[in-house]
Amino acid sequence: MSHENSARLPAGIRNLKSAAESPRCEASHAFCVTGPVDQVFGLFDAISERDWVDDWDPVAIYPVELSRSEGSVFTTERDDRMTVWTVLRYAPEQHVAEYLVTEYDYQHRWICVSCSAETERTTRVSVRYVTTALTPAGQQDINRYGKEFLQGWQEPVQIAVDQMAG
Repeated sequence: MSHENSARLPAGIRNLKSAAESPRCEASHAFCVTGPVDQVFGLFDAISERDWVDDWDPVAIYPVELSRSEGSVFTTERDDRMTVWTVLRYAPEQHVAEYLVTEYDYQHRWICVSCSAETERTTRVSVRYVTTALTPAGQQDINRYGKEFLQGWQEPVQIAVDQMAG
């Protein structure tokens, strides 16, 4: 098909699925751990998640080495799927980190982690996942990263903080 204005970009592939066929799941959970806020927040980046997440083995795409900086991109592999992670925001002064996670044949997730000092020695961790299915398999597992998944973070995070304290 020819267009009079050849400077126009092609539309690409259009998603014709209805909203009912592309569900979205939102889950939030907050928990407290014993440890100073700077130390606890430090666990929520591509490098330090190795301290509390089994089989966490990120591979840097940009920049060449793993980075906490906004715009950095890395991959992980789980369940025979490559997952692309983009750091949308990493603000240690506000104790907020946001990630965009895409498994092209499965799901798209936005993750936000924020930490706040409850006391000098106690930190409140708030986590929010917004998951959108991209395929039928992703739709079938839409609740995989729901509240139950997030509730499982408290114990390994606390263990990692305790190990850092010695």
